[in-house]
Amino acid sequence: MYLYAPTDIVIANCLFRGNWAAQDAGAVKRYGGSSTIINCTISNNVAARYVGGISTSSGSSMAITNCVLWGNSDSNGPLESAQFGGYTNINYCCVQGWTGDWGGTGNTGGNPRLLDPDGADNISGTADDDLRVASGSPVIDAGDNLVVPVAITAGLDGLGRYFDDPIAPDVGGGLPPIVDMGAYEYQADCNANEVVDSIDIQDGTSDDCDDNGVPDECDPDCNSNGTADGCDILDGTSQDCTGNGVPDECDIAADASLDGNSNGVPDDCEESFLFWSQEDLLKRAHLNGTDQMVLQETSETVQGLDVHAGMRKLYWHVSSGPTEMYRCNLDGSGTELILDLSDLGGHNRGLAIDEINNRVWWCDNHSGTGGQILSAATDGSDRQTVVSGVDEPTAVAVDPTGQKVYWVSDDDHAIWRASLTGSNQEQLIGGTDYIGDIALDPTANLMYWTVTSGVIKRSYLDGTGSETVLICPGWARKLVLDSVCEKVYWTDHSTDTIWRANLDGSLLEEVVSTDSSVPLRLAVYYAVDDPARCEGDCNDNGIPDDQDISDGTSEDCNGDGVPDECEPDCNSNGVADECDITDGTSEDCNENGVPDECGIAQGNSPDDNGDGIPDECQSLLSPDLAFDFTVVHPDVYGIGALNNQGQIVYRDETGLYLVADEAPLLKLRNADLGDLSPNDTRLNDHGQIVVHGRRADSTYWEILRIEPAQSADDVHEFVLIASATGFPFNGFPYVGSLANTGQVAFRAESPIFSTTYIGDGTGGVHDPGSFLQPFPGVLFGPTMGSTGPVLSNGGLVAQVTTVGGSQVVVGHVGDLPPAPTLDDYTIFNNFAESGYFCAGSIAGNDNNNIVFRNQQPPHELILSDGTTQQVLATDARWANLPLSINAHDEVAFIRENQGAGFDQIWLTNGLVEVLVAQTGDSIGGFEAISVGIGPQAYNDARHILFTIRYEESPGGNLKTALLLGTPVSPGG
Repeated sequence: MYLYAPTDIVIANCLFRGNWAAQDAGAVKRYGGSSTIINCTISNNVAARYVGGISTSSGSSMAITNCVLWGNSDSNGPLESAQFGGYTNINYCCVQGWTGDWGGTGNTGGNPRLLDPDGADNISGTADDDLRVASGSPVIDAGDNLVVPVAITAGLDGLGRYFDDPIAPDVGGGLPPIVDMGAYEYQADCNANEVVDSIDIQDGTSDDCDDNGVPDECDPDCNSNGTADGCDILDGTSQDCTGNGVPDECDIAADASLDGNSNGVPDDCEESFLFWSQEDLLKRAHLNGTDQMVLQETSETVQGLDVHAGMRKLYWHVSSGPTEMYRCNLDGSGTELILDLSDLGGHNRGLAIDEINNRVWWCDNHSGTGGQILSAATDGSDRQTVVSGVDEPTAVAVDPTGQKVYWVSDDDHAIWRASLTGSNQEQLIGGTDYIGDIALDPTANLMYWTVTSGVIKRSYLDGTGSETVLICPGWARKLVLDSVCEKVYWTDHSTDTIWRANLDGSLLEEVVSTDSSVPLRLAVYYAVDDPARCEGDCNDNGIPDDQDISDGTSEDCNGDGVPDECEPDCNSNGVADECDITDGTSEDCNENGVPDECGIAQGNSPDDNGDGIPDECQSLLSPDLAFDFTVVHPDVYGIGALNNQGQIVYRDETGLYLVADEAPLLKLRNADLGDLSPNDTRLNDHGQIVVHGRRADSTYWEILRIEPAQSADDVHEFVLIASATGFPFNGFPYVGSLANTGQVAFRAESPIFSTTYIGDGTGGVHDPGSFLQPFPGVLFGPTMGSTGPVLSNGGLVAQVTTVGGSQVVVGHVGDLPPAPTLDDYTIFNNFAESGYFCAGSIAGNDNNNIVFRNQQPPHELILSDGTTQQVLATDARWANLPLSINAHDEVAFIRENQGAGFDQIWLTNGLVEVLVAQTGDSIGGFEAISVGIGPQAYNDARHILFTIRYEESPGGNLKTALLLGTPVSPGG
């Protein structure tokens, strides 16, 4: 009810129930003026935002007296604040969650004992609702006689007002008989013996075993056992898991609740659980890791664990002490010893349940060829050895539909399978990686397994089509699947945690942290119809998200199954960002799912010209683009590098320097480094520097990584990556590139050819293959997988010389086997018939794009993501000079001008090319004799770093200067 009038309004003897508001005030909203509400019952009304009951706005007032406000809810639940709010005076009312903070007289928070507020159909607002109260209700004889209008002589049901209940205390205002709170006056006589129910109960004429104020003979008795249903539930004779006041067996018999597994528990009461063993403990939690509990303490460490869903039993075995197999109920009760395994010598590992054939499978993990795969009935009888002569089996899985048993052989790092009788043994997966566990999804014809280096892989059940699903944060060991909710769970033995992710590797999340001890084994029980199994509860209101949406408690404007209040709302306008974009309230020109105004405000989308449009949505590069040039150093010894934090590293003849955000120069290394390579210095976004040179007291060359100082009093740390003495050839190493992970790619030169190496930043060096030659590799963010681009710091890009030409290849360092072949890499391009190019002319960015240049005519500049390629510029020339590409896919490069030398620096975005500087220009106060000596860098902020050559004075010595160019006219 919406009240908008300047005059006073009186509402009396009314019932407001089962109403819903899209924003505020589910029952009554007063806007302007004043109102009085007397003897009304306001129950089970809902507001999506604030106050499910009665609300008033500024400039209005409300007097509420003799009312019941119970069961109303808003976005915060059924709290006091959901019953009423605003500019309100309240007296002699029964209010859910009453705190007393509002003052007033005669108010209570006691349960009004409404008989059946949502009726037999459990839907509020329908005809079968019963909002009368039962005997013993605190609202009886508790109102204020003085405020009841003279015209009100009866309650809403027609029974007279001012009926005195002899057993109820007269706590209201006025002289007895005192009016009740709410729309009804208590005068119940359910058994029609002309005696009020409260007197029947008080005198013992009627029993009230469940103390609900209703004589037992009037209460339901659905199972006809002569006891009221409420009493059956109270004394434990019947269960009521749904909390609807009806014994579960009656709900099931009446088809009000389903019982898909016929276990006597309604499906909607079933819960899904994650089980794990932790040293000598069996533990359980919900699938999201909440409500963790210890089920029981086991005799020894558990080495096998699984669930029989149909029987609702947890099975496990221990591998030392009394080597036995047990089972118990899912709550840890009813433990049974079903098998004595002492004859296996404590080597039992793994456990799998076959629910179709009702058998349990496990491994006997004897070393060598003494291992076995065993099976028994689920009660422990009929124990059989199915497969013998197995090399250290550690995990087992069963596909009863396909009639196959699978196991992991630790000795040969392989996955095997055989028929359920042990025949037709075959190896499916083999290799050098240690396999931790195996899980099957027969419906999808898929097999999953862990590689303990931190990888989860999968293939078809026959072992073909192997692929990496995800790279885990740590040491992945045991795993289980939820194929219905499309989740994989696994233990991480490096951090003592349990993780889960979608089956496609997305949505990685930690669900359990044990803090101190390794979770050894995993099992999952999937309830038939657990409402919280796949659906989340993002707003933590105890109601699954899909139910919130279907009930109208939450909106879902984009239909993605997530309540809007849980979706990002960066502009705080109360609407999910995606819906702002869809309905046109906000623009999203870069299609990153974030309204443009938020990307700009958060600094994630620069808007240099202040027009409200992210720069990446405009073509910054235009023919009239101009730059301001700042001289970083007027006499550099080669060039260093520029990162996205505005830091620059470079050398002069006396040392190595770092300048950051126009701060004073910081000298990092003096002449004690000795000989310095002029060009090969790199700087990543974390302020790490990699450089190479020869110490004054040594004859060999070193590659060093320099860690940034953490404070003004700190010193920079120098980490040795590699030295020439560590390589079986002459020559010296060149720095190639420095990834944000701290890995370093470099080339070590021999008399015959060059080889690219990877330094892990701690002194370890990895050789990805001697065929990567002849220039330094490029190490950067993107890598390519078999299914397309994969973003993962630590990708190596290099030239491969082939017969008659070259290829561009990319590989992931962490995935390379000890002796890789070209097949371990992704070929970006092949110039077998059109010349070659050098690794110095390869660059990559975090958009999974690689840019490179062909040295032979037409000297094309090419951008590739591994599947498609685009020509950015023709006649780019000078393939051996490095390129630079930023996050906007804009490329900086050097082009020869009319054969005169390295004398032009260009930018291109594939649509337009812009000349930044060239020979003959006056740049930074110097007349450029040539430009682009050495590499240049172009960062995400569109700052370009390069060198020029100039004369110290007319006719004087030639010198080089390092300059930083900043765009000053970012046109659109």
